Amino acid sequence: MTFDELVASCKASVSLDVNGHRDCYESLGRYITNRDPDIDEELLQRLIAADCMYRLQFYPDTPVGFYVVYGTSLTDVLEQASKCFPK
Repeated sequence: MTFDELVASCKASVSLDVNGHRDCYESLGRYITNRDPDIDEELLQRLIAADCMYRLQFYPDTPVGFYVVYGTSLTDVLEQASKCFPK
């Protein structure tokens, strides 16, 4: 799935944030755990090791229900997002 295909498939907004932790001078680990304390530990460690975080939030069906996926690249988050849509 491309980014444009994701946008076209969603009924509401799509937001992409890259390295948001750098805007507020927080470590990546602290930034994520303050905002998403339930993040998978293995994923968190991958993001910290890469010192790079892509955060994709999208609303596939309504303006109420949304998904948030994290990864170390655009390809990574788009791959995860594509799993949220029926084949």
